[in-house]
Amino acid sequence: MEVPPYPSRSDDTQVVATSADPDAREHGLENVHSVEKPETDSLAGCGSEAYGNRIHCCFVVSPAGRPLHAYRSVRELLEALGDAIASHRALLENGKILHQDISENNIITDHAAEGDSKGRLIDLDLAKKLDSMPSGASNRTGTMQFMTIEVLQGKGHTYRHDVESFFYVFIWMCIRYGHKEGSDRLEAAKANESEFAPEFCGLKAPAEESRNTLFRNRDLSPFTETYKDRSIMYDGMIYAYNRAISTLGQK
Repeated sequence: MEVPPYPSRSDDTQVVATSADPDAREHGLENVHSVEKPETDSLAGCGSEAYGNRIHCCFVVSPAGRPLHAYRSVRELLEALGDAIASHRALLENGKILHQDISENNIITDHAAEGDSKGRLIDLDLAKKLDSMPSGASNRTGTMQFMTIEVLQGKGHTYRHDVESFFYVFIWMCIRYGHKEGSDRLEAAKANESEFAPEFCGLKAPAEESRNTLFRNRDLSPFTETYKDRSIMYDGMIYAYNRAISTLGQK
């Protein structure tokens, strides 16, 4: 599989860091991409209604697909995650909808024809249409294990937080699954000097690349801003998975 070149940075999206950009200076970025400020938390507030104002929707798709943990190969898992990220971007840019609940259970996978998408993003129960009024939810949106610290702190939810949640799903899969049946996970971690399961020990590189895409310089405080140029994070994450896929044999 040919890996596409890392996406170039268009000059028209760059701005020069000024005294008003302390976070950019701290990360040593003299020329940085402009960032967008998140809106205030979209929660309606616990006291706004005596009950949750929710709408039940049901989508029937075919084929139904399998849960992400039912992956049949490392390659399929990586392709499913990459497809789900691409779906998230299409949902955001074409449908103007932010998912807000990226989790292991909301990504499904299925064998598809060569070149077709394997991963699908499901469950828009907590999704929010951009530039809309609060959704009516009175709790933080997301699944606890995969929610970002900023969302838990009540800061506005942006596409960056969902992309970060994809990263946590990836790490979760590499640690929780991929162990031989009946094996001792703690002993396996000691043997590999890593918390990654034996099946996923070869995925440390894409994990590091994904982390760098999200947080930039690992030696300084994490970069947690949201780029206006969405391709930086979306393409960076997918590129990391494609690189890993290119090193795998056909399984």
